[in-house]
Amino acid sequence: MTSFALAAGLGLIPLGICIIWGEVRARNIANICVLAAAGLFAVLAFMFLPFPQIIPRVSAGIFSGGVLYVLWRLNRVGGGDVKLATALVPFAAPSLWGIGFILLLVFSVLTWAALRLAQDTRPLPFGIPLVLTALASQLL
Repeated sequence: MTSFALAAGLGLIPLGICIIWGEVRARNIANICVLAAAGLFAVLAFMFLPFPQIIPRVSAGIFSGGVLYVLWRLNRVGGGDVKLATALVPFAAPSLWGIGFILLLVFSVLTWAALRLAQDTRPLPFGIPLVLTALASQLL
């Protein structure tokens, strides 16, 4: 486990609790939690990661946010999930996300959306799987 992964894992635990609590209680992700996650990544990235590793991580976050933005426009996920994905995906190491990680994320959202489409027209609470994925990626 790298220093980045250890620090990120410890920092994501309280943020994860805040995000999960908001999702369970009100199906709402507080903007302060998203900003804290983005800020945590920025601080830890510049402390522990070489600069060439930061750019692909941030790019993956922006790409994932773009994919979820399309789903938000289709009313399948909430706007907080879009922001949260953009903030949390950079925490995953490139060896974990690559094209497979991004496709897994996209297909997970699409599968969950398809299953829920017949049952519920509200946006899906995707914040919980995002937080758990970000935490799990620090353990690998």
